[in-house]
Amino acid sequence: MFNSYDKFTPNFKKVIQHAAWLCLNDLKKIITPRHLLAGLLSITESQAYNLLKKTSNAPSFTNPPAAFEESIAKFTTINPNLQYDEVFSLSMDKDSIGILEKAADIAVQYKSNFIGTQHLLAAMLELQSPPLLEKINQTKIDQTLLREKLTTVLQTIQPTPSAGEQSALPSSLPATAPYAEIKTSPLKSKNVAGKTRKFSREIMPPTPALDYFTVDLTSTAKQASLHPIIGRDQEIERLIHILSRQHKNNPLLLGDPGVGKTAIVEGLAKKIHDGQVPDILVTKKILALDLNSVVAGTIYRGEFENRLKQIIEEVKTQDDVILFIDEIHNLIGAGSASGSLDAANILKPYLARGEVSCIGATTFQEYKAHIESDAALERRFQTITVEEPSPAETINILKGVRSSWENYHRVTITDEAINEAVNLSGRFMPNRYYPDKAIDLIDEAASRAKVKNMKDIYVKQIKQVKGDLKELTNRKDLAIKEENFSLALTFKEKEEKMLQGLFQLKKKQERGQQKKVAIINKEDIAQVVTEIIKIPFLEMINVDRSKLLNLENLLGQRVLGQAEVLKEIAKTLRRAEAGLSHPNRPLASFIFLGPSGVGKTETAKVIAEDVFGDKNALIRINMSEFQESFNATKLIGAPAGYIGYKDGNQLADKVRSKPYCVVLFDEMEKAHPDVFNLLLQVLEDGYMQDSSGKIINFKNAIIIFTSNIGLERFNRAQGLGFSAAGTSQKDEIEHQFGNIKEHIMDELYSAFKVEFLNRIDKILFFQPLTQQTLTQIVELNVAELNQRLRERGISLQLSPAAKKWLAKNSFSPDEGARGVRRIIQEQVEEALVEKILQGQPGAWPEIKIGLKGKKIVLESAT
Repeated sequence: MFNSYDKFTPNFKKVIQHAAWLCLNDLKKIITPRHLLAGLLSITESQAYNLLKKTSNAPSFTNPPAAFEESIAKFTTINPNLQYDEVFSLSMDKDSIGILEKAADIAVQYKSNFIGTQHLLAAMLELQSPPLLEKINQTKIDQTLLREKLTTVLQTIQPTPSAGEQSALPSSLPATAPYAEIKTSPLKSKNVAGKTRKFSREIMPPTPALDYFTVDLTSTAKQASLHPIIGRDQEIERLIHILSRQHKNNPLLLGDPGVGKTAIVEGLAKKIHDGQVPDILVTKKILALDLNSVVAGTIYRGEFENRLKQIIEEVKTQDDVILFIDEIHNLIGAGSASGSLDAANILKPYLARGEVSCIGATTFQEYKAHIESDAALERRFQTITVEEPSPAETINILKGVRSSWENYHRVTITDEAINEAVNLSGRFMPNRYYPDKAIDLIDEAASRAKVKNMKDIYVKQIKQVKGDLKELTNRKDLAIKEENFSLALTFKEKEEKMLQGLFQLKKKQERGQQKKVAIINKEDIAQVVTEIIKIPFLEMINVDRSKLLNLENLLGQRVLGQAEVLKEIAKTLRRAEAGLSHPNRPLASFIFLGPSGVGKTETAKVIAEDVFGDKNALIRINMSEFQESFNATKLIGAPAGYIGYKDGNQLADKVRSKPYCVVLFDEMEKAHPDVFNLLLQVLEDGYMQDSSGKIINFKNAIIIFTSNIGLERFNRAQGLGFSAAGTSQKDEIEHQFGNIKEHIMDELYSAFKVEFLNRIDKILFFQPLTQQTLTQIVELNVAELNQRLRERGISLQLSPAAKKWLAKNSFSPDEGARGVRRIIQEQVEEALVEKILQGQPGAWPEIKIGLKGKKIVLESAT
């Protein structure tokens, strides 16, 4: 007949013998955890004893607890007349039974063939047995180190050949007392809604795999760490209905990332925990499977399948288990290798037979890519669509979980902060979803305020006292080692006083931590958004709108001679800021027409800096690179199956990473017409889909196209303008330019489709540059040069004659303002280079740019 006692190691048997002997010697009939610990400590050659001794910081390690020292001292060996039958005639109290049960479970968990002293120690440590904790404190055992070493020992034990041999372990122990109590005594679980669930080890066998690879969402400890669920009553109700079905009782939650799929399952777990579910679910528990842990560490083929099989088999034996798999699409292909099954194929038969009840959660995209293509797996689940909550619902959700953030961060969160988080996250984070994006803003704002305002005056004091206490303890231990007990006693008294002081400091620290350190308002939320998306703080909270009201003047400081164009740009952007423009289109879209060098590209740069506060907010696309139809894929990425698929692209990735930007399509007339077909949806609906199916939001971008179409007509008008003289020069240029606008518009509509041009907010004509404008541009370029020369201690002064000469000689219909930079480089910078290399400017701190005859000269201004 099989005897489970044979599954104990020799040292374990000795522990039981010694514990029983101590119990009999103590004239008692019940073995307690203190007897078990004394027996464990009396076997000095056991692994458990060696682990305790190695992790003890005490100068000496006394084997058994003090209560047993005297009785053990009377006997050097175990009573040879004490037989197994006499041992098993004793009873065990409930705590001892629990320790032996846990030791058996740990042995099964680590697939050990035998139960040893290490399993007994692990059980006592996990159950926090009071006698063991007393011994740990008495001998100054490092619990962290003990757990680490104990885990190492448990993992190196010889494994069982397969999970099926678990029955060989003493999960069903001998029927003789006290082990009969382990097998048959009912153990009570948590009382749920007045209903007590009872089970025995025969009905509910151990579940080491589930204990290790899952988290019980319905447990009291887990519930304490979860946020309350606000709303989602319909989704939870449907979840309950599906779980209560006879067949296909496997719900699958489908929704975008961050809409609250996992929170719905946690909400159901809370209802089960509180007993607020139908009777059919009141005894259920939801176990969340960590699939990554199941796959981790599986080196050889078959290991993953064995783990998953063991998990499923354990679920089958537990009638009250509902398995929750978040990101369930990871099941497809998980653990698969040549000649092996993936996780989904292993799970499918159990789902088909209704042996396992499972809740899954995934996104629409992952469902379509992985699950929908597997019809056999798809039909096992009943889908529940989880829609993104509205802003009003999100506000209610945030108010419901507000107390959790306030307690953790020690702040007060106002209603206006919650409203602002919802508004700003919806406006500035369009690629994410409610309530996740609003929750992130609140959490980060609270964290930011806590870090900034929390000043714990007790931290340094406690650290100092702990250091002094450690030094004093070392000195006391040294005195004991040297047998200077009077000095050790003095140190002991000081140590007790320091411990008392440390306790008082910690109490003061706890009282101080209960005080709120800050109030979170809407400005704090705006500051967080500013740091995330890198746009000016004042633009975010709309405190100062004078910048937009004065935008044309700001732009006109760098873009000269285009007052009408800048006025139209400012009007369009002000309309967008006021919320009067279409909400599903870009902030603004323009076509800039005009000859080369009149400021079209410079205007786009200035808009990026003045509107978005960042010169890097300009995304420039050179349309001359898109002259062939297949080049259009550079904007959104190559389609699947083509070279370059999943590589970067020139537009979609940049706008995704910086949604508040100016997108400049330069020289649009050089691109293939297919390129503009891609942009139709951007201009009309404010989004684009890249090659991987991701939605790129353009609703916070400014779209600008530039073109030199009709360049010859521009150049003729510009040339005619400069052929005139006197004060009527500007009027004549405007007259000549006005005559050709209609012809240029005809060319524009013949070159581009009407449906494209009709989606543009404004088509703007940049005027040819006048003599006065070129003079201002000369001043601007010399000022920039002066700024660079200040590092060398040199200052430039520009004479009126030289200014006029440079402006006149820089004019070229083909270059525009670029001719100014060219002539300054040739006439001024090259002369400066010679003087700098010759060392002359050291004697000339101020240099005057003058004109002698028809030549620019540099001379000292002093």
